[in-house]
This record gives sequence, C-alpha cells and structure tokens, in this order.
Amino acid sequence: MNEQLIIAPIVGLVIGWITNSLAIKMLFRPRKAYYIGKFRIPLTPGVIPKEQPRLAKAVGDAVSHELLGAEVLQSALNSDSMQEKVGSIADNIFARYSSSKLTLKEDISAIFGSAGVDKFVNGAYDSLAEIIYKKLNDSSFNEELLTNIISKSLTENPPKGILKKLAGENTAAVIAKPLSKVIYKRFSQNSYSIMRDILAQEGNKLLEQKTAALVTKHQDKLPQLRNLLIENYSRTVSDDLPKILESINIAKIIEDRINDYDISEMERLIRNLANKELNAIVVFGGILGFFMGFINVFISALFS
Repeated sequence: MNEQLIIAPIVGLVIGWITNSLAIKMLFRPRKAYYIGKFRIPLTPGVIPKEQPRLAKAVGDAVSHELLGAEVLQSALNSDSMQEKVGSIADNIFARYSSSKLTLKEDISAIFGSAGVDKFVNGAYDSLAEIIYKKLNDSSFNEELLTNIISKSLTENPPKGILKKLAGENTAAVIAKPLSKVIYKRFSQNSYSIMRDILAQEGNKLLEQKTAALVTKHQDKLPQLRNLLIENYSRTVSDDLPKILESINIAKIIEDRINDYDISEMERLIRNLANKELNAIVVFGGILGFFMGFINVFISALFS
C-alpha cells in the first residue's frame, strides 16, 4: 500500500505529462494524411494541417469583422489624438515650406513629378475654361449676371437729372437683356480660348511665385487651412473608410496569408506566441496525472 502511494502518483504524473505533450505535438503532426490502401489512418494529418483552410477563413473573418472592423478603425483614426497628429503634420508642412527656396511649381513637382504637375495644371485650365465658356454662352446666366451688376451700379451711383426720371425699377433688367445678347455674340466664338489664355497666364504667375512668399503672405489663413485639413481627414475616414476596407477585403488577405503558411512555419509562429501557455498545459497534465494517481490508490483501497 505504501509503495502504491508513491508509484501511482508518479506514474500518473508521467502519463499526464507525456499525453498532453503528445496532444500538443499532434496539433501540427503528422503534416499529411497517411493511407493503408484506400483507408486513411485516423488522426492523419494533424488537426491544424487538416483544418488550415477553415482556420484561415475563421481568423480572417474574426480579425476583419471583430478586431479591425470599420467601426473600430473609424473610432481609432478619428480619435482626438489622431486628429491632433494630422494637425501636427500640417504644421510641419507649413513650417517646411515657409523656408523653401523653390517656386510653388517646383515644390509641387518635387512631390508629384513635373510631368504629372503639367498634365494636372493644363487639365485644370481646360476644365475651368470649359465651365466659364458654357456659362458665358448661357443667355439666362448672362442676363441675370448683368442685371445684378447694373442694379448694384445704379444703387451705388444713382442717376441724376433726366436719367433719374428715365430709370425705373426694371431698368437693370431692360438694359441687361440686349446687352447679354451683345456679349453672347462677342464671346461665343472665341470665349473659350480667351478664358483659357487668361487662366493659364494667371495660374502660371501663381505657380512661379516662391512658396515661402506665398506661405508668409497668407500666414493668417494657415489656422483655417489646418482646420480644413483635419475636417477633410475626418470626413474621409467617416465616409470612405468602409468602402476602402470593402475593396481591400482584409478577411481575404488574412485568409490567403494563413493558407500560404507552411505548417512548420505556422507551428513556429504559434509556439512563439503561446509557448508559455502550451508548456503550462503540459505541466497541468502532469499535475492532474499525479493527483489522479492518488485518487486511484484511494479508490482501490476503499473497495478492496
């Protein structure tokens, strides 16, 4: 009986230790299925090699929907600290360009490339000229614009003498209607090229100015620009992040990444992440086996 009190717990400890250790190893091994004829040997392959595709999908879904879902990322990216970081980035940009020795065009070209900047600028000139051209060829727009201009002029500089008697409430509209037709005839054929040339001339003047001079000139507008950048950042995160995440499909990326892992690499990764916990399982197996040995001796003595 005394020998049993020593031997049984020790045997239980060894068995618990070995079985738990083997169970952990069998999570990853064997790496592939083994067959006897057409019959697959049970427990081959190991649990993780066998269930790798299902595990990959489950992990991808859990990470994308629960851990890194749109709401979680929006909350993190729109936090006060993140918005302050965006503001700090804006401040650093303003400070850097306030001491720039280059022109505005040269600074922009350093970021996007000169060819890209030229293409964008010319496209902007074309688009703006097209918008103005269409407006100038819109008789109702011309008439309304001229009516407002004439009304303002008559209010600021009231006519005197006989002109005062001739001027009535509808004087601006009466003058604007025929005048808009004159403008239409004058600009209908070459207004696009005129607007295009004016825009290019003024735009190029702006682009050829020193960036530092522009920043200094509009120093009082920088706080507003900073706030505008933060607002646009916040709006982009709120409105566009779900669409971006949907197009990226984080779940599929994670699933494919896990499926691409070699089982030995996956075992190494899991062991690195949870080595302490896996070792604890082996130790607990030994402890439980030890106590089960005691219980076995006690039960045997009780019924003997």
